[in-house]
Amino acid sequence: MIRKRICLLLACSALWGCLVVAHAADVDTAAYDRAAEILSENGIAPTAETALTQGRGMAAAEELGLLAEGEPVMLSQLGALALVEQQARQQAAADAAHEELLRSAYLALYDGVVLERSTTLRSAPHSDASALRTLAAGKAAQLRDITEGGWYKITFAGTTGYVSADDCRGVDYDDYKNTPAARDLTAELLAHARTWLGTPYVYGGASKSGTDCSGFTMRCFAAVGCSLSHGARSQYAAAKPVTVAQRKAGDLVFFTGPGQSGITHVGIYLGSGRFIHASTSRGVTIDNIDGPYFSRYYVGAGRILP
Repeated sequence: MIRKRICLLLACSALWGCLVVAHAADVDTAAYDRAAEILSENGIAPTAETALTQGRGMAAAEELGLLAEGEPVMLSQLGALALVEQQARQQAAADAAHEELLRSAYLALYDGVVLERSTTLRSAPHSDASALRTLAAGKAAQLRDITEGGWYKITFAGTTGYVSADDCRGVDYDDYKNTPAARDLTAELLAHARTWLGTPYVYGGASKSGTDCSGFTMRCFAAVGCSLSHGARSQYAAAKPVTVAQRKAGDLVFFTGPGQSGITHVGIYLGSGRFIHASTSRGVTIDNIDGPYFSRYYVGAGRILP
C-alpha cells in the first residue's frame, strides 16, 4: 500500500511538472505519459486541472474508494470530494448526537413500556433473533435501553430481551408494577397449582387438607386474582372457548365421565399434552390429556386469564 501511494504521488508530481513546463518549451512526453498511465491504472483520469497540491484530494479519494477499480475520477473532482466527505462526516456526527439526545430524553421520561399488541420478545434487536417468549397486548415491562433500528430492550417477569418500538408505548413503570399487567399470570398460576400436588380428594373441598376438581381450580385462579365459582359446569360457562390448536398453558380443560351428560370434571392445562387436576382416586396429580381415558371423555378447553 505504501509503495502504491508513493508511486501515485510521484506520478501526480511528474504530471504536474510536465503540465507547468508544457507551454514554455518542447519536452519529452515520456514522463507525462508514464504518469498518466499510473494514474489511469488506479482509476484517476489525468487532466490539466488538479487539486492535489496538498495531497488532501488523494487522501479523500482513497477513503471514498475512488482509487479502487471502477469509474475514473478527474483530478479536478478530488478537492470537491474531500469537502463533500468532510461535510458528510460532520452531518453523520450531528445526526448521531441528535439520536443520542432523543434516546436520553426518552429514557429520562419513561422507565417502562406497555405492549399495544401481542408481540415476541427476542434475544437480540432484530426480527431474525430467537424468540424468548410471547407477550400479550396490555402487558407492562421495564424499559432498559433503546437500540439502533427501533428496538427497545425490556425486562418482563425476569426475562430480558428486545421488542420493536412500534409494538409499545412509553409509561411510568411504577403505575403498573403491582398490577397483573406487569406479572406473568400463567407462570404464577402453574407454579401455584404445583404446590397442591398430593392434596387428597374431598368432594366439595377447596383447601389443601382436601379438595375436589373445581375447588382446586377455583383456589388456583384466585391466587392470581381471577374469581371463579365452585363448580366445573359454572367454570365451563365462564371460560372463553378455545380449540385444541389454540389451547395453551393456563387454560382450563373440561371432561365428562362414563354414563354422564355435560361437564363433570375440570383441570388446568400445563402444555405439551399434560394437565393438573384433582383426581377422585389420587388427589391432585398430573395426567396426559391424550391418554386413553381422558382423550375419550375430553369435552374442550376454555380461557380465563386475559
